[in-house]
Amino acid sequence: MKEANFNYITINSVGKELNDKLVAGFAKSGLKSKSSYLTQVLSRGLEAEAICEGAADSGAYKTALCEAFWMLVFVKNDLKIDMGGFKDGAYDALPEHLERKRKEAMEAYGNAKRAG
Repeated sequence: MKEANFNYITINSVGKELNDKLVAGFAKSGLKSKSSYLTQVLSRGLEAEAICEGAADSGAYKTALCEAFWMLVFVKNDLKIDMGGFKDGAYDALPEHLERKRKEAMEAYGNAKRAG
């Protein structure tokens, strides 16, 4: 397969919502060239993506996740919450609005296979 070359690209079918965001961002940036603006946006996006991918493996993330889990366990025990629904998987799926946001984020920043 031929290696991709990004020195010159055309982006089609941006969509109205994304186009509006790009127009507003370009106006705010003060840059004179759309290419310069998009290069900055892509660079920041790739940097943010790299940080997100590494965050799941970080010790701080794992520690925070463990602490949150144990806080929930203590709250459950103190309030004597029935865990039947949890054990049956009734709460395994994200609420609809969060699932929609997750898919949007994965389509925008993740790989399509993970977007579901």
